[in-house]
Amino acid sequence: MLLEAFNTISYSTFFIGVYLVLGGFMACNERVVWLPVTLVVPLLLLVTQGAVFLQISHEYQLIALLALLAGLGFGGTMVRPQVLAVLPQFRFKLAGEWVTLALIVIIFSVRLLAATGVQLMPESAGGIGCASAAIGAFIAGSFLGRALFLTSTMRKKRI
Repeated sequence: MLLEAFNTISYSTFFIGVYLVLGGFMACNERVVWLPVTLVVPLLLLVTQGAVFLQISHEYQLIALLALLAGLGFGGTMVRPQVLAVLPQFRFKLAGEWVTLALIVIIFSVRLLAATGVQLMPESAGGIGCASAAIGAFIAGSFLGRALFLTSTMRKKRI
């Protein structure tokens, strides 16, 4: 039964997961980042959350939207990256941090547990979908908040 649950996960999810985990490990070291690249992770997470978001009821969608907004505030204030220098051509020098890797591991662990939970307990799919959507939206919002913080920093330094 557990192997059937793992077989329901698509290959694209694994490829996106590998890409994001490698990016998380790269974020552990001091690095130079191009501003548009910081928007890739939130967009990937929001697109992959879309399937879960469309399958849950309207009440649960509202909860997920509120979680997205809470994550936006959390990412823009509490776990924002430390900018060491603003470089030309929309580049930043960022300090190394573990937050990126931790958030990525959390979201893929939650998705794996949700897929497994739905396979093992189909009668509780609504609650599992709501929890998965809310946690995924919160983490996607956190990454989006971090990207918007970097955009704001770029605007302040260029004016």
